[in-house]
Amino acid sequence: SSVSNKITEIMFSKRSFTEITHAIVLPDPLIHIQDHTQCSIEHAMSLLRRIKLSSAIQTIMCSCGDNRSNEQSDLISKDVLMQVLKSPKLTARNNSEVPIWWCPWLHDYALLQYASKFGLLTIIMDHNEMNGDESNCDSINTTSSRFAGTALDSSHLEIYIHKFLFEGFHDDDENISVGTEPFMPKHITDKASLEEMESVVEQELSQFPSVLVVEQRLSFICSEICKSFMSKKMLSSSCRNIDLINGDNFSWAYFEFPWFEHENWLRLS
Repeated sequence: SSVSNKITEIMFSKRSFTEITHAIVLPDPLIHIQDHTQCSIEHAMSLLRRIKLSSAIQTIMCSCGDNRSNEQSDLISKDVLMQVLKSPKLTARNNSEVPIWWCPWLHDYALLQYASKFGLLTIIMDHNEMNGDESNCDSINTTSSRFAGTALDSSHLEIYIHKFLFEGFHDDDENISVGTEPFMPKHITDKASLEEMESVVEQELSQFPSVLVVEQRLSFICSEICKSFMSKKMLSSSCRNIDLINGDNFSWAYFEFPWFEHENWLRLS
């Protein structure tokens, strides 16, 4: 509505056409590229990047995810996806921008699941809704059901965080190395009461990456998968023609776009 009001204000004001085009920040296909504002170009780049990223996520998860289709089941294997999710390149990105308990092959995989089913960044809005106003129970229940079956389901995540912080992992239920020690030192765990432990777990449950961080991680994962896919195809005897890059076989591929709308975009890759 704020955009509509802005456009209405501009259109009914007594300004020249040049002033009007420079005031509108949304990309307009009827305006020459040279007449676009820097802001509208940045918005266009952001839209293109997210459309391409969404398409890649859909293809990847239809190939090796829980919602895979027969038509694309042999495109990318689950092993390739897990290799990327467990690669040092991705685990190195586990910094202060993600919760301490974040595990790429569990929680980044859940991001891919959610994005493929409900939209690229819908998970941020749904997570905020679940941790916001509790008066709208119907809406919260609907949102909560979307997380069911993923590693980010609140009931599953609560158990996982408790293990991560206080117990460690002594089985392979979480696909984590058996014998992984708890994050909290034993001398602190021994002195902590049950209420204190529950309070810490509840606090950690509310932690979640920002919109920017979620998009960065999804962008990096899809780009790495596409690089791996392309390398294998180009090395295979049947796909050595460079036309593969421009053909339908590879039209879904995604490679990281420059993040021009962010001032520090050179540090985002």
